Amino acid sequence: MEVLLPLTLVGVIILIGFVGELIFKKTNIPNIIWLMIIGLILGPVLHVVDSNLFLNVSELVAAIAIIMILFDGGMNMKLEVLLRETPRTFLLTVTSFTLTMLAVMTVMVALGHEPLKGLLLGAIIGGTSSPIVIPIITGLSGVSDKTRVLLSLESVLTDVLCIVTAISIIGMLTPGHAVSSPAQALASTFSVGIVLGMTVGVLWIPIMRKMVKYEYSYLLDLAVLFLLYTLAEASGGSGALACLMFGIVLGNGKKVLSMLQFRELGFQIDETTKQFHSLITFLIRTFFFVYIGLLVNVQDLGNILLGLALVAVILAVRPVVVHVTMRGVKEIRKRDKRIMSYMIPRGLAAAVLAYLPVSKGIPGTQGFADITFTVILATTVAATIGISLEKFREKKKRKRKK
Repeated sequence: MEVLLPLTLVGVIILIGFVGELIFKKTNIPNIIWLMIIGLILGPVLHVVDSNLFLNVSELVAAIAIIMILFDGGMNMKLEVLLRETPRTFLLTVTSFTLTMLAVMTVMVALGHEPLKGLLLGAIIGGTSSPIVIPIITGLSGVSDKTRVLLSLESVLTDVLCIVTAISIIGMLTPGHAVSSPAQALASTFSVGIVLGMTVGVLWIPIMRKMVKYEYSYLLDLAVLFLLYTLAEASGGSGALACLMFGIVLGNGKKVLSMLQFRELGFQIDETTKQFHSLITFLIRTFFFVYIGLLVNVQDLGNILLGLALVAVILAVRPVVVHVTMRGVKEIRKRDKRIMSYMIPRGLAAAVLAYLPVSKGIPGTQGFADITFTVILATTVAATIGISLEKFREKKKRKRKK
């Protein structure tokens, strides 16, 4: 029967996702790497699944993963920590993205590429991936709340930075294409997403308070979440930021309404609902990482080597950025700084953006997809190895104390 193979694959993927999660809890080795390898085997290696078919729905898959993962991450953030760390997050985010983009451009120019095209590639791979970073940092033990918030917010903000900056540079490289100021576009995107997410969240809390007694009321939250994403995107804002802010408001509803002098209407998502949403997010996240593996289609050895060289550049830039931006922050210990230095994985936003320059007919960008996919895989592996080394180092410290 034709349905047996797809059903078998679904079962195997969920099983690997679950076993990988158990391994993660024991060793802190993320299950991301196993899932991406499964995608690689099913797609580019064995051709069991046609990767080209999935490329057409990449934006939809990315949107669903971002909506669910960021909402889950927002619900589990502490409001007081978030408010305290927002300025530091912007400093880390902008510094890391800018220096990475300039470093990539420098390498590309040294290899004979035009500066603006080098800058474009830097923008595409300049930011960390929220669907990868947030699950890793959420499940990592011994990390301060400050570090979790910084890395989670950074990954969300750089997704937006990558998209807006890359599209702006593509506009500059496309003849006859009018492009607005990147700074103006970023300010508009951030503000619209944040304001919409907070406003809808505050308005939804009293309604959620009344609806919670009804069966399946959680589905109403999901409906509003998806509609919020589409509203934010249609309004020129960031749907990702809107979903994150919506999750933060609903997860801290009592504190938020208390701050607004509406304490009697205070309500927030309970632990049972959070656990149920985490289950759904786990399933979506599991298939999302397999999906990334399916999209990989690197054929040119030269582009693979260039991609690995750029990963080395990213690895060199990141610790410098962390050291400079976290200077004087007492709560960020040496271990937290090392973990922040490892958090460099790129994801589906980069993969989708990699195809845009070629589709717009910009010459000299044909190899961007190969380079980007190499960077996605290599940065994820590098983050995995870094976390594993940190776990091993922590175990050795505990043994010495005993």
